[in-house]
Amino acid sequence: VASGGGVPAARAVLALHSVEAIADLLERPALVTGPLRAEAAPPASAATGWVEGPRGLLAHTYEVDAAGTVSGCRILTPTAQNEPWLAALLAAAARAGSDAGLEASIRAADPCLPCASAPAGAMGLAVTILRPDGPP
Repeated sequence: VASGGGVPAARAVLALHSVEAIADLLERPALVTGPLRAEAAPPASAATGWVEGPRGLLAHTYEVDAAGTVSGCRILTPTAQNEPWLAALLAAAARAGSDAGLEASIRAADPCLPCASAPAGAMGLAVTILRPDGPP
């Protein structure tokens, strides 16, 4: 995390692997033929789907009522999954008083591509560290 050098390279490897895996799957006719739409099973149903990508695992659970109307949805984003890790990295950087460490932590743990790929020092962070006993 301190050097930041491995994170972009790791994301590039994951992106390349994803593209290669998709190309392999598209060559399997059994996976890409037939109907692309499924009807909800009465009286109601729920289904969960997930996809792995360069930004991390994205999972959705949809619930459908008996009329076929979406009645509920839960989304688990990569950022939400990384939140405990990001919080720990930010707390350590704040304790050390390191603005550069705060930015490096965000780049490492937040899979949001605009955040992770902004030029170093160009994220426009304005950080105020508050202490429980009073002003900084």
